[in-house]
Amino acid sequence: MRSFLLLALAVLGACSAPPEEPDAEWTRLQQERLQRMYAARRPDAALEGVRQHDPREDLAEPRHIDQIEPPSRRTGATAGKQDSGRPDPRPFHAPSATTNVAIGAGTIGVRVHGSLLDDSVDATFLHAAVETTGGAGLHVDAWSSDGDLFAGLRINDGVDPAAADTTVSGVDVFPHLVFAPVVDDFRLPLRAGVFVDWQSLDHHEAVVEREFLSIGPRVLFEPAWSLLGDGRDVLDLVLRAGGDAGVAWFSEEFVGGDDRDTTARLGGEAGASLRARIGALQAEVGYRLQHTAFGAVDSDLFGRAARTDVQRQQVFVGFGVTW
Repeated sequence: MRSFLLLALAVLGACSAPPEEPDAEWTRLQQERLQRMYAARRPDAALEGVRQHDPREDLAEPRHIDQIEPPSRRTGATAGKQDSGRPDPRPFHAPSATTNVAIGAGTIGVRVHGSLLDDSVDATFLHAAVETTGGAGLHVDAWSSDGDLFAGLRINDGVDPAAADTTVSGVDVFPHLVFAPVVDDFRLPLRAGVFVDWQSLDHHEAVVEREFLSIGPRVLFEPAWSLLGDGRDVLDLVLRAGGDAGVAWFSEEFVGGDDRDTTARLGGEAGASLRARIGALQAEVGYRLQHTAFGAVDSDLFGRAARTDVQRQQVFVGFGVTW
């Protein structure tokens, strides 16, 4: 009974004790929360607060998300940090194209096997090319000779013998794709495509004209070594070697008639040059040899010619620009 009375008195004493004073720090935090809750919204002030606590120094002006690039692992931006394993960002290169024009002087030789037609003559050459960084390209070659080829010889004009003096001309178009692997200072561009070629033998004195129209696949190798310079200003030694094969349509027109035939065609090219590149400009000087062999044809005037060989050689000077 006595123990029960003591317990009851202790409970009554606890209930009658005055409440404890609230903690001063807790009261201050509650007041700040209420002030922020009812304060006016200020996004600019909030953004400035975030910038003040950001360790980077490049946030003076806000940037769009597409202007921000991940730092390279080889720069100081990530020094001392663990490698994330992500590859470095690929540098951006704007697409461009290179245009070249070359003028050459040399000779053209023509030999018709099984006949007396075997001669060479002075000629001029023009080469134009455009190639893009995407790998597409187009080469166009044109040539024309003096009119003294086969001078002093005579041919049948379809009725009577006549002077065989001849002018040789032609055009070659070569659309292609470019593959250009690079190993140290050595480059091996490979061009592969389809050519269309037209060549004419105009016996102007005899009023006789013979033409070959050809088409077929072609490949052209152009290995290059860097001799001087580095980066965009260099001097290269360039070699050329190529070949083609196809079908040719032969036609001839003469006094009182004409005739047609079809034959095969094989072609080859070799050459060398020095090419200088200074920034976007380019200059080149070199030598070029091209040989075309047409198969046998059978026509009313030409007869059974075993085959016709056309050889072009030139020394050229070229200029180019990348844009």
